[in-house]
Amino acid sequence: MADLKIEKSGEKSELKIGGELNIQFAEDLKKSLIQLLESNDVTINIEKLESIDISCLQLLYSAYRTSVNSNRKLTFNDNIPDTFMTLLSETGFERHFDFAKQK
Repeated sequence: MADLKIEKSGEKSELKIGGELNIQFAEDLKKSLIQLLESNDVTINIEKLESIDISCLQLLYSAYRTSVNSNRKLTFNDNIPDTFMTLLSETGFERHFDFAKQK
C-alpha cells in the first residue's frame, strides 16, 4: 500500500511517498503530481518508499519534464532508496533521472 502526503508551505510543496507504489496507486500519484505542479518549488521525498513499479516511475519522470518545460523546480530529497535506484538502472531510466540529485 502506498502512502502519499502533500505538505505545502507558501509556494513550496513536498510530496512524501512511502510504502509500495505500484499501478494500483498510479491515478492517486498522478493527481498529487498535477496538484503539486501548480507550486513553484516541489520536492519529492521518497526516503520511505519500499518499492515502485515502472508505471509510477514514468509518472515521476513526466512530472519532472513538465516542471522543466514550465520553468518550475522539481527535486528529490537526498535519501533515495536503493529500490528506486535499482529500478532506474534496470529500466534504463538512470540517464533521464540525473535530476534526482540536483538541488
